[in-house]
Amino acid sequence: MENFTAHRLRVVAEVQSTLELNEHQGSAIRGSLFHALRNRFCMNREAKECAACPLVASCPVATLVSTLKPESGRGRDVPRPYTVQPPLPGSGHPVERPNGRLAFRYHPGEKFEFGLTLYAQALQLFPYVVLAVGELEQSGIGRKTKQADSRWRRGTFQVSEIKAENPLTGERQPVLKAGDQLVQVPDVPITHQQVCESARERVSGSASQRVSGSASHHASRSTS
Repeated sequence: MENFTAHRLRVVAEVQSTLELNEHQGSAIRGSLFHALRNRFCMNREAKECAACPLVASCPVATLVSTLKPESGRGRDVPRPYTVQPPLPGSGHPVERPNGRLAFRYHPGEKFEFGLTLYAQALQLFPYVVLAVGELEQSGIGRKTKQADSRWRRGTFQVSEIKAENPLTGERQPVLKAGDQLVQVPDVPITHQQVCESARERVSGSASQRVSGSASHHASRSTS
């Protein structure tokens, strides 16, 4: 764990056509990203799973899309080395679907943001993730909705920028801006040491608050 590193990316985009995500927005983004990676980079669509594909050892994105690894010491099913951070609470317009379930709608011109965190060696595949996000710009994301031309399609967006950020230190680094052809590899990692220091500060701050609160309580009782 001492070699733990994570790289947090923030995708900032502008909605181009009405975009609608289900209540669990993160899962919708993750599913769309999965299909974008597989559709763009998979060279053997006939294989039922990555583990059964003879190209798996040299495939650049099998690590990202495959959850099956028979030789893994953690078991055949392994977690993907990235997580999705959904849009912040308050983003989008909540709408109730006919089945009673909640969805979030974004209108053209509105901001659409989400995060991606890559863990450990997955950073080596960062360029593929960026290209997959570009694929989402074209293919759309979320549920198919009736657009301005009366056709039913998934909503689209245009990326304004992608930036790397470290929530523990506050550091930020531009990775890609609209119109750029060159992608900068993130260099503001979240490290094991930073996580431990942040945890210690939180525990220390919480303990101080409890001591202060207890002292105030006893002082109040003494003067009453």
